[in-house]
Amino acid sequence: MGRHNSRHPVASIDRIARVNELLKRSLADNMETLGFNENGKIVSITRVHCCSSLKNATVYVSVLGAENEEEERAILQKILKRKSELQMLMSQEVILKYTPVLHFVLDHSVAEGDHVLELIMKMEDSGEVEDAGR
Repeated sequence: MGRHNSRHPVASIDRIARVNELLKRSLADNMETLGFNENGKIVSITRVHCCSSLKNATVYVSVLGAENEEEERAILQKILKRKSELQMLMSQEVILKYTPVLHFVLDHSVAEGDHVLELIMKMEDSGEVEDAGR
């Protein structure tokens, strides 16, 4: 029978999901407090993914209202400059044995979804497809 290595505890899937959600809420609140939403752009944490040891977390960030990818990258750089502050604030709100090291990446899934919906609406307006709501 296999045994878990006691030096490297592995969190349960349910616990990881709960920690992911707690980190997401904490980071979203702190980013709003620190003023990342500016000039009509809204920075949104779309999801957080902790590794099984809870020592690292990938934070997926979406920037709504950005004109182009250059603006998104500029906002990501602002986030990265204040990463240690966000990490510290999060560690005060979400108490864990180890505070996960945060790794921020851009998430384009919201923008891609908006684009698909825009295309569908154009097709409905032009009569290429029937309105699904009818």
